[in-house]
Amino acid sequence: MLLQLIFSAILLYYLQRLFFYLKGVYRKYTFIAKVPGPPGKFLLGNALDIGDTSFSFSAALLRWADEERAKGHNLMRVWVGFRPLIIPLNGEALKPILDSTEELTKGDDYDIFIPWLGLGLLISTNGKWKSRRRMLTPTFHFAMLDGYVEKMDKHSKILVDILHDKTSEELDIYPYVKRCALDIICDTAMGTELDAQHDPNDPYVLAVGEFNQLAREQSFVWYNWIPGVWRFTKRSDEVRVLDTMTGFTKKVIADRISQHQSGALNFDGDEKGKRKAFLDMLIEMREANALSDEDIREEVDTFMFEGHDTTSSGIGWVLWCLATNPEVQKLAYEEVSAVFGDSDRSITVEDLKGMPYLEKVIKETLRIFPAVPQVQRKVVNDFKNGDYIIPAGTDIAIVQLLVHHNAKAFPDHWKFDPERFDLDNSTTRHAYDYIPFSAGLRNCIGQRFALYEEKLMVAWILRRFSLHTDRTMLSNTCGAETVLRPLLGVPVTLRSR
Repeated sequence: MLLQLIFSAILLYYLQRLFFYLKGVYRKYTFIAKVPGPPGKFLLGNALDIGDTSFSFSAALLRWADEERAKGHNLMRVWVGFRPLIIPLNGEALKPILDSTEELTKGDDYDIFIPWLGLGLLISTNGKWKSRRRMLTPTFHFAMLDGYVEKMDKHSKILVDILHDKTSEELDIYPYVKRCALDIICDTAMGTELDAQHDPNDPYVLAVGEFNQLAREQSFVWYNWIPGVWRFTKRSDEVRVLDTMTGFTKKVIADRISQHQSGALNFDGDEKGKRKAFLDMLIEMREANALSDEDIREEVDTFMFEGHDTTSSGIGWVLWCLATNPEVQKLAYEEVSAVFGDSDRSITVEDLKGMPYLEKVIKETLRIFPAVPQVQRKVVNDFKNGDYIIPAGTDIAIVQLLVHHNAKAFPDHWKFDPERFDLDNSTTRHAYDYIPFSAGLRNCIGQRFALYEEKLMVAWILRRFSLHTDRTMLSNTCGAETVLRPLLGVPVTLRSR
């Protein structure tokens, strides 16, 4: 009798839990079903239409966004299997989530980065994120950026010297740009010379590339979404790659701390502040902010990840747009030439401020081909957006690629036109119709760093070379991954000036 009572109590407990779970699921899906979006198939949702590559995914999203906007909707729902994504389609629909001071939690797609980046600034939330953001903001002060520009200039010179021997035939310039960006971020973030440009087979360089490939497979190969499949098929590769990347960072941090403690590093004198790496500033902050070595590693690896993958994507797309729009390239070169003439001198911060047309070229590139094509928030409370309630636990995808291709904000939106960013043409748009670095509280802390690097590296390439291709700009399809990846790479022919 006692056993029957115990069994009945246990059964009743789990039936009650199941009831409340199903009630919550029903409530959630009732709200989500009201949001317009493409019709899905039972169990699979829109997964078959999305396809198994980032390129088919991007094409489907762009098509669906156009269809929903044509119906007068500014919010869209897409089903990835059982998982719903709510996607705002214009600046006005983005405003509630970007302006929110409560909904700051990142979405599920960031989970793959936690073993590498931990809960650093990119992924952390609530109190930890706020304290880290407050702590790190001064490290991107103008005075610190001046010192970073010197390092950007040094590695960009190496890049154009390497490219000097590559002018005889078409080449994919993207890997060269990426290795240069990796050298820049390693120097500025850790104060260490990686020299990826001369040693592309360095273990850390290879590990970063392999991790990006693994991230693509986990995101876009459907059977990797099945619980347990990844652990049994690819987890060992992920662990090996992560050990290489984090091991490298940990060693650099330990060596740098030792140098600080021994007094081997001296930042006094006329060059004060200019030679400090991001890591040096974190080490100096560690006592005041109670940072452990692991806390420092999280932030350094976050800066390493965000500071080379996104900028290299942005630079690659700028070079592609210049090669496929020769009249724009001509104007950009004339501006660069007016600043530098035939000299081979270094580029300074003042020089970067003196090239407004090149900045418009970069902005227009980031509109058509945003280096970061999307970010996500998981709402922790029921969230109202216009006429809709987005239930707690749902991911909102802030898809820059879609918002930047809103024909109402940007007529003829696939046309490359830097003059869109003349002051007179920019004032009529909603503030959130153009958000290459996101916006609101969780905007990109390193956006000025990224713009400086993109402008400087492109200026160096234009000083030395003209870029040519017989392909059209839109023949190079874009894939929305962690960054916006070009299907063809960036195949151009360089001609020495």
